[in-house]
Amino acid sequence: MCPEWEIHNYQRRYKKALEALEKAKISERNKQLIKEFDQACLVVEKLKLASRIKIIERLKQIAEILGKDFDQASEEDLKRVIYQLENRPNSKGREYSIWSKQTFRTVLKKFYKYLIYVVMILFLAKIYPSIPQLSHLIKKQADYFFYFPIFQQVAP
Repeated sequence: MCPEWEIHNYQRRYKKALEALEKAKISERNKQLIKEFDQACLVVEKLKLASRIKIIERLKQIAEILGKDFDQASEEDLKRVIYQLENRPNSKGREYSIWSKQTFRTVLKKFYKYLIYVVMILFLAKIYPSIPQLSHLIKKQADYFFYFPIFQQVAP
């Protein structure tokens, strides 16, 4: 499809989503994690641009509500975020639809699965660098992650 005929103009919306992320009043760490997760969604899951835009926007909103770094949040913090999303009005002053609430939950779950996997890989790479079978397994399972900056500090 020709870019000039694209109805939804996802490239422009993606650029605006990244600009909004940069301007958002959230920590630099959260901005970095969101960008790296966006890259992982492209490289690993091959998600389309429309889905990645929605993920960036939702994670930005979640980070604003959370008020701390994603990797420092407790279970109680995440429960508070979900509670607030269930009960707070959207930008138009209305309650979020059931589908919007479900999207928030899905994005949050997907993001934390990624984050936990990243932490597990980093931990195993640090603890067991000398065991050939394990380091080979870690490398095989996480090859695509070593593209991202978070791994470059401890890549085996």
